[in-house]
Amino acid sequence: MGTEPTAMCSFTGERLTPDDPSSFLVSGESLAHSLAAQPRWLGHARYHYSCAQHAVNLSLLVPRPLALAALLHNAPRTCLMDLPPQLKAMLPGYRRLERRLLKAVFRQYGVTISGDGRACMDRVDRSLTALERHVLVFGMDVAAGGLFAPLSVDEAKRAYLTRLATIESQQRAATAESPQVSVRGALTALRLERVDAIPELDYRSPDLWQFNLYDIANRLASVPRFAGHTKTPYSVAQHSVLVSQLVPERLALEALLHDSAEAYCLDLPTPVKRGLPEYKAIENRVQAAILTSFGIADCSKAAEIVVADKLALRIEQRDLMRGRGGWNTGSSSDLDGIEALTVWAPDTARSRFLEAFDRAAARARRAA
Repeated sequence: MGTEPTAMCSFTGERLTPDDPSSFLVSGESLAHSLAAQPRWLGHARYHYSCAQHAVNLSLLVPRPLALAALLHNAPRTCLMDLPPQLKAMLPGYRRLERRLLKAVFRQYGVTISGDGRACMDRVDRSLTALERHVLVFGMDVAAGGLFAPLSVDEAKRAYLTRLATIESQQRAATAESPQVSVRGALTALRLERVDAIPELDYRSPDLWQFNLYDIANRLASVPRFAGHTKTPYSVAQHSVLVSQLVPERLALEALLHDSAEAYCLDLPTPVKRGLPEYKAIENRVQAAILTSFGIADCSKAAEIVVADKLALRIEQRDLMRGRGGWNTGSSSDLDGIEALTVWAPDTARSRFLEAFDRAAARARRAA
């Protein structure tokens, strides 16, 4: 049914071609919408803290001439998602594509940055990232001037767009007396230099990880489908529940978990994943390790699940996307009898994923 896409459709309807950065153009609205929907730390934080909020915070901490570069530094994630650094380190093709897309975005928004400026921005980014982990993941109490105040997706999007407009206005004014943030002072005031690194998951050996169903559900409920470019953020957890409802009951458990690796590898858009075979190999290893840990056979390629996954995509495309994003899925007239999707909030998506697992696991036990 159809062919795999070569492009993505952004929130505002632009055709994004991640494998052709020379023609890559993305509006501030689409950047803000996508980045606000994407969580930092694979969603494993005390509350939703988005890539958009991180970018805004970084732009406030660097010297003013670097503010626009800092705000846009994670713009490629509007296509590439916010992969964990230890996974990204294993994907040289991903890193090359990320650099090319960032160069394209900088060119579009008129950003120039020297080697020293980039080194300064990267240093502040590493320090801010370390503090985020301690505050948002491990609950360390740090007075950080409101940088980590909880923001909803809509609030983070507005904050990003407001910051973008402010920076562009300041650049047009170019007043000589405009004060600059002292990077050293900001780091000292926030105690960023005292934060140590924390060990991460080893993606080379996922079979050694200890998987927790609640953790998987929580992460999947925070990971957006389509890199966050849907009209309303729509999670992998809700997609998984939908697919489990479209297969025969005997395959419901396997269908529910068919994308469980995305709790740790995120949901890379197909046009990106298509050019990264090494990513797919890692994702397959993580998927196999998760299913093995729960004593479940890998039936993700079962014909019924593949068909249900594609049907779910067509429903999502009909109800959530402004365009097809390169997918050739045919007419949606045969979907007329299928009820329109109501998007769940992350907490609801997590709860319903766990409830669906309990029901499917109970059926599997009775059938055994």
